[in-house]
Amino acid sequence: MGAPTRARRESERTLSFVSDVSRTYLLAVIFTLCRVCCQPLEMSTDLKIILCGWRDSLLTTIGNTLVGHQAFRGQGLEVQHDTGVLRHGRKVDVTIMILPVPVFFGSASAQKICDKTLTNFSFADFHAVIILTHIFPDLSVFHPPAVHDFMRDSIGQRVLKEKGLLLMTGQERFTDAQGKGDISLSFMTWCRQNTTTNFQNLFQMAQERCLLFSQDVLDCPCNQLIDMIDRHVVGGVHYIEVKIKDIEMRFHELADIKLALLQLQIQNNALKETLQNLSGMLEDLTEQVGRQNTVMNTEIQNIKDKIDRRHKGSL
Repeated sequence: MGAPTRARRESERTLSFVSDVSRTYLLAVIFTLCRVCCQPLEMSTDLKIILCGWRDSLLTTIGNTLVGHQAFRGQGLEVQHDTGVLRHGRKVDVTIMILPVPVFFGSASAQKICDKTLTNFSFADFHAVIILTHIFPDLSVFHPPAVHDFMRDSIGQRVLKEKGLLLMTGQERFTDAQGKGDISLSFMTWCRQNTTTNFQNLFQMAQERCLLFSQDVLDCPCNQLIDMIDRHVVGGVHYIEVKIKDIEMRFHELADIKLALLQLQIQNNALKETLQNLSGMLEDLTEQVGRQNTVMNTEIQNIKDKIDRRHKGSL
């Protein structure tokens, strides 16, 4: 009776697991059908990003982190680009643009050329335009002069509103100032209220899309950056498409986890039943040994009695 009962229990567990997995995949199919019905043509979730700043080392490090390999090597070129792959097999095309700081050139004509660096560039094909800024020791915020001219241009204003995103280095200085009590505001509130007018205008034009990160160029929050681009810059159907892919991936992960847990549960149950069987066998052996001991003790006692009777008879 024990073996059929055990087999029936394992069969019921397996059917329950298959039912759970079936429901999981059914939900994934429903999400996929909804995506197809709501969007007749599959939308690409690939990203095309441009990074604009004045620090070659920082731009190349962020660019290399985004594409996943050492594509940018600080070759001194003003514009470089390469491609990489994000999760779900999404392609990312990254361009870095080094914005010259005109004080190094020392002439009004050079400054005018530098100011027009962004204005004369076409951003039509890019999903996100990322501008690097920096917190100085006096807690002022620096951004390249070319950005000022870009903010005054009508096309530049539209680009910043639709695609702009700010990355600010100097997290250590900001947190140190908070710890000393020099700053009592959150980062976003500080950007709105306690920065220069130029930066506040840039911050508002970019729809307050700003990330603060460490001075260490290796500590770039690239995952946060991609998530912010997906959610707040590209948004819409693109963001829904990415989230559906995340859900589908999670469904597969959960199915694998459930399968592994079921296998462990089956192994655990089998081990328990084996131990129970061994315990029963041990009890049977103990009883058998006890009975044999009783028989042997009886026989020994009979032998002793016979010896005693013979000994008394001989006397």
